[in-house]
Amino acid sequence: MIEHQQHSTRTIQHPGQLELEKNLEADQSFDWRTDHEVTAGQLLTVHFVFESNDQASGTLTYNADQLKLQDVDLSRHGDVEQKKGLLSIEVSDEGVHSGVATFLVKEDVIGTIDISMEELVIDHKSHESDVLKVNVVPGLHLEVEGRSVGHETEIVVTDENGNGVKGASLHVETEIPRVQTKEATSLYHDLHEQQESHWFPVGPNTQYYAYEETVTGDGEFIEISGNEQAKTYLKKSDAEPVDWSEIPVTDEKGYLVTRMLTAIEGDVSIQAVAPDGRKSEVWEGEIVKAIGDDQPENITFDWYNEHPNSQFIHFEAHPGTESGFIEVVEKRDPEKFYSAATKRYDASTKLVYDEHGEKRLYTSLATELEPGTTYAYRVNVDGTWSEALSFVATNRSRETKEEQLSTVKKPNSFLPYYFKES
Repeated sequence: MIEHQQHSTRTIQHPGQLELEKNLEADQSFDWRTDHEVTAGQLLTVHFVFESNDQASGTLTYNADQLKLQDVDLSRHGDVEQKKGLLSIEVSDEGVHSGVATFLVKEDVIGTIDISMEELVIDHKSHESDVLKVNVVPGLHLEVEGRSVGHETEIVVTDENGNGVKGASLHVETEIPRVQTKEATSLYHDLHEQQESHWFPVGPNTQYYAYEETVTGDGEFIEISGNEQAKTYLKKSDAEPVDWSEIPVTDEKGYLVTRMLTAIEGDVSIQAVAPDGRKSEVWEGEIVKAIGDDQPENITFDWYNEHPNSQFIHFEAHPGTESGFIEVVEKRDPEKFYSAATKRYDASTKLVYDEHGEKRLYTSLATELEPGTTYAYRVNVDGTWSEALSFVATNRSRETKEEQLSTVKKPNSFLPYYFKES
């Protein structure tokens, strides 16, 4: 059975070993039928036995549209001749003669795989009692962990015994093709309704969806926003298709980690491919802007003389977020944020652009702070909280600029920013 288990990851389980034993007569064939799905990329092994103490030969036939012969391993000395759809085997040593032929399944199959053993000759006579065993080698087991924008995706690939598969690569497809910038360049942002447009910088290897191409007097462009009211364009000459082969292969434990899959949100399909050609079932999922990419980050403080006992608090989040606020309470308050003394300050918001792309910048003004007092604070964006941190309130001049009080992912400065009204 193929089972889908949905937890924090999606787990694919492939069929266990399927075996068939059948007594054959000379010049007789059979169809192997299964209710299980045999997927492209799996290996099919055919075990054959000549029950003889003398010379034996036979011809194994198979559907070449379904199967591709990979290897033949004889237990005794013999000759093998390969042709499309045919495998002629002849052995001459004394004893029981057996062998294994390995095939690669070329296409998904539910129903019938055509395999037969014909022209069986043992002791120069037609043989009426032979054994043919068919064994489907299970495909790979794929686990995907981490599917939110900007965060690492962990991939684990194992075989049917739960052992890690070394050197497995990923075949990746997205519903809409992705492109990335070749090097640092600029995007063109066009606000039709407001009759406003501007260019803003982006860094190299930044991913976007390629919605459609357009030609203007300034050259060829790719529309990357998918927004009818505010379109964003990338010069076609500055873009290249995302090269999924840059994702590393699995290590000895079948493990790999990458950020390429979660560069932007959207549907994605992933299939693991082992060096020997075995594949996992295709994993289909969605990259989302979940907790992590919505979570406030780069929280900074400004102290201005024109706002005595007040501090501006800036924080960033995903551009798709809508609202934010900050809660502040004296750190020594035993009830912390559940205290009646907790103050809430709503934030104004603007979409901004820097070399990393689009984001939303929030600004709150915390008032009535006592200089020298230590406050605990936490930031909320669309229901997602930051960790609880603290600061000491004081009055400072504008020349102090910004002080970073939380974990930094990028340099302190927010400039240059290009604003547009929300």
